[in-house]
Amino acid sequence: MDLLPHQVLRYLQLGLEEVFDSKSPWLCATCFSCETECPRGIDVSKVCEALRNIELRKDSRELKIDEFSPQIPQQGLVSAFRKLTSY
Repeated sequence: MDLLPHQVLRYLQLGLEEVFDSKSPWLCATCFSCETECPRGIDVSKVCEALRNIELRKDSRELKIDEFSPQIPQQGLVSAFRKLTSY
């Protein structure tokens, strides 16, 4: 990960857009080890999932599978399509 979990959260607190250029949200394995170690009990895996969804849906509320790059990790696509009906 190029940004540690606490750095991702700090970037978000400061409103820094660089967090969207980071690979960290895409590399999050949703293992919840960050949450268990976090002294504030923040669910970092959900934050990373939200960042993936924001990035995938930045131009539209709909996902079009034929427009995606093959470099997007499967985890990001699965979580985004799982939440496709959440709107």
